[in-house]
Amino acid sequence: MKWYAKAAEQGNAGAQANLGFCYEKGMGVAKDEKEAVKWYTKAAEQGNPGAQRNLGACYFHGTGVSKDEKEAVRWFIKAAEQGNTEAKLSLGICYDNGTGVAKDEKEAVRWFIKAAEQGNARAQANLGFCYEKGTGVAKDEKEAVKWYAKAAEQGDAWAQSNLGFCFEKGIGVAKDEKEAVKWYTKAAEQGDPRGMFNLGLCYDYGKGMEKDVAEAAKWYAKAAEKGYASAQSNLGFAFEKGLGVSKDEKEAMRWYVKAAEQKVAKTLNYLGKKLTTREIGQFDAKPADFYFKELSGLPLRERGSFENYLIGMGSLETGNFLKAKQALLMAGNQYGPTAQNIQPDSMRLTRLEDSWENYVLQILDKERNPIRTSNYGLSPFFVYYLCGTPAGNALPYGIWILPPFGRFRPHLWQALR
Repeated sequence: MKWYAKAAEQGNAGAQANLGFCYEKGMGVAKDEKEAVKWYTKAAEQGNPGAQRNLGACYFHGTGVSKDEKEAVRWFIKAAEQGNTEAKLSLGICYDNGTGVAKDEKEAVRWFIKAAEQGNARAQANLGFCYEKGTGVAKDEKEAVKWYAKAAEQGDAWAQSNLGFCFEKGIGVAKDEKEAVKWYTKAAEQGDPRGMFNLGLCYDYGKGMEKDVAEAAKWYAKAAEKGYASAQSNLGFAFEKGLGVSKDEKEAMRWYVKAAEQKVAKTLNYLGKKLTTREIGQFDAKPADFYFKELSGLPLRERGSFENYLIGMGSLETGNFLKAKQALLMAGNQYGPTAQNIQPDSMRLTRLEDSWENYVLQILDKERNPIRTSNYGLSPFFVYYLCGTPAGNALPYGIWILPPFGRFRPHLWQALR
């Protein structure tokens, strides 16, 4: 430290860069981020690429200086053009996210490639992800696996988790659940929450190993503690059912609520249903309607998905029929018939105060008026009988199944189509 300081005072750029690093990290001197920026700036202005990259990082994060993403990019570019690998990675990330520069996925890939070819593990992982998703480059799952493998072999936990997923699902490589478990384990042991969750799933379902619900719960818990929402949901289920842990509904609800706070669609839907039917104690949870409203408020995904279906059903629960129709259409062909039955301007609902045991069928005519209502037990045969419609023929204008909870909640009878 003493000699760095002497050389830095004499204008040696390398010493100035090293002195800045010592102040930033508190190595051999009291930590002082402003002093770090001072020395990084001196070295960067002399063209030292390491100092330029570190100065850019200080501006990027607001370390010892006011946050300024455009200034960060300016210094990243200077360092990257001199070959600094970390600066190339940082610049790729900026272009990928549109941080301090206009978003440009192709330019992001260009910089990821430059850094990846120099052996930077995180750049290799990012490049693998771009190839897997077709972001900024033509989709190529085999190329994705190649770069994930390079990064994973260097110990990058995120790449290890992604590589495990590729082996589990057969993405760009022959499906191999044992190999998937190997990479999930490596990622999980480094504390990667996704790796922990996926390893828990493998134990839960016996993928690539013997089924072990206790071990599954252990890894769900580790990922849940790190804030991984899906793990929180699964851990809640484990506590609710006593799978690998002692049954504890209060603890189950605690984890369900945490997952719901992160807007996990399946958890919002599950909580809404379970609280409505009182199949689980409310404890610290909000009322069922709250979770259905949260579900209805989620943005729709660009591609068809089960999540869009859940959003659609949540929207039906809250009476948001326009969004329900849109969500179910976006969910894909599997749910299209359900969406076609939704007529937002013609809903006719009956307020019910019946027992909780029976559902109610309501049939609408072409004038959009209810023509028949029954609160007897339902089966597909019974529905066809009431409709006067044999299986396979066209249905009346609308058919609704209403749960008898004294609520205005329509449920579609999907089996009719």
